[in-house]
Amino acid sequence: MRAGRKLLLLLTVVFCAYIFLFLHLLTPRRPPNPEDPEGRRTLRTVDSACAAAFKNPSLRKKLTRTLALGDPDRFIQLLEKYLPTCALKRTELSHAQGYGLLDPVLPTFRDPKEVSGAVLNGTTPSPPLAGRNHTGRSGQDMCPRQSPLLQGQVGVQLFDEPQILTQGDQHFNWPPTFEEIAVTYPDLQIGGFYPGPKHCRCRGYNAIIVPYRDRESHLRYFLHYMHQLLQRQQLCYVVIVAEQDDNETFNKGQMMNTAFAYARDLMQFDCYVFHDVDVIAEDDRILYTCRDDRIMHYAPYIDKFNYEFFKGITVGAAVGFTEELFVSVNGYSNEYAGWGGEDDDMMERINMKKHIVWRSEQNYTRFKMIKHGSDAGNSENSHRWDRLHLAVKRQPLDGVNNLDTTISDEIKYRTHTRLKVKTYKTGLQRELDQMEPIHPDPRVTKPEAPKKLNKVPDILGQKGIPIYLPGKVLHIKPKL
Repeated sequence: MRAGRKLLLLLTVVFCAYIFLFLHLLTPRRPPNPEDPEGRRTLRTVDSACAAAFKNPSLRKKLTRTLALGDPDRFIQLLEKYLPTCALKRTELSHAQGYGLLDPVLPTFRDPKEVSGAVLNGTTPSPPLAGRNHTGRSGQDMCPRQSPLLQGQVGVQLFDEPQILTQGDQHFNWPPTFEEIAVTYPDLQIGGFYPGPKHCRCRGYNAIIVPYRDRESHLRYFLHYMHQLLQRQQLCYVVIVAEQDDNETFNKGQMMNTAFAYARDLMQFDCYVFHDVDVIAEDDRILYTCRDDRIMHYAPYIDKFNYEFFKGITVGAAVGFTEELFVSVNGYSNEYAGWGGEDDDMMERINMKKHIVWRSEQNYTRFKMIKHGSDAGNSENSHRWDRLHLAVKRQPLDGVNNLDTTISDEIKYRTHTRLKVKTYKTGLQRELDQMEPIHPDPRVTKPEAPKKLNKVPDILGQKGIPIYLPGKVLHIKPKL
């Protein structure tokens, strides 16, 4: 009887040992780490050092999307930038995923609200940035600082109206249509995202932001030449076109701020380039890169102004910011509805924060501007000088931090992402719309002296005072 009990106990122990071994084999195991062959760096150490990175929802989103794009090296760089205490090595990244450290984050990459939007006809949903097509690219070396693909002058050919050109027996549209541009640049992914060259890893991720309304031929020119130039520079980038989708006067500042907020939620970009749709670079050596310590003004020479060098006047046409610099100036003002003023206001903000603006003095940094008349719904802003007079005072509360636009639709073409944006009127805009301009345009010369001067205009709340000043005009500034 005792022998039977001993045999049963032995069989039970052997069975439990087999079950334990089976479960052990099913459990994900930590891959070997060549930097830590003795296994001294335990899972608990990785967990405690890096778990805080995923408590911040905004940082979780950036880290997750970068990882989903297939670039673990960049994932590690972001951790080092935003969470220096997290010493997660690339060799431990798959280990962290296998043990569930990143699993709670990954599902947020395909949030239904974020992937709303359609391809071309509004029927096929897609993620904000499609994953990389070229597997194993993250293991490639960095692309060289100076791309070997640069050729110099681009040979920009522009017409006032779209043309059908003939070459031999072939006829083609000029500028090319969106579909033709997509065929010309087959590596573009849905939403106008280019994941970089196949043989090396790009050094920077750029968001190209274009404010836009009712200029399709200009946009086709811009996309045709811009995709060519950026791919020669071996940059990873996405093109985001912010189109005003209402009947209000065009507000360029609100379009750019909205696109910036949208791009910032997509992923962590190294450079945000704000580019007018009617300005085309003439040379691929004009590098669309950013620096942490200065703002990049790419377009100092424009043919419309006889290629005269812009220095310290404004930052229009094409300008690049890092996220930190753009947020530090609070983005563009939301007050300028109509043509003019928002770029001058940005220059005031930059000067107030004492940031450096870099402009290349190389004679090849030239741009062409597409000729066009004034746009309907974009008349000259008669109150822009009044707004500029208060630019410094408004800066802390007027910009990205008080943006109240609405993205009514999101369309993902192969060549770009199109945001349909509805604007809003601020309190200052409503007040100024009911007033006559107070501050005159400083570019306008003084009027000629009238033949007869009877009285000083009654602008001080007093009766006009009869005076006689032959050949002179008395200018009196009103009290504000």
